[in-house]
Amino acid sequence: MTPEQVQEKYQSFDYRIRYLSQGVTPLTAPEPGTVYAVECDEMRLLSEPSGKPWLFATEAEAFATRETLGIPFPVLVFFEREPAVADAQMENVEHLDRAARASVDAYADGVA
Repeated sequence: MTPEQVQEKYQSFDYRIRYLSQGVTPLTAPEPGTVYAVECDEMRLLSEPSGKPWLFATEAEAFATRETLGIPFPVLVFFEREPAVADAQMENVEHLDRAARASVDAYADGVA
């Protein structure tokens, strides 16, 4: 994705917010068709001096930059095409209680 495409998706709220639960490690491998950005204040992405959003190929890079700069705002995920819910994988769900896991499973089963 180009910085211009990401900016357009950002302005139309076409992204997902990514936070990590305590003890969860960010993904280090690139995900096809996916880029990450960091929100640096309300309604503005961390950008290069040229004004183009600073994009990251992996979740780990985005979180490391966020942490290094001390930014309290989230990492955002931008997809070339929206992934299907059935394609989504839940990893490291041990932090969810039994009721939350059941809700997630029921939702995924209903959509699949």
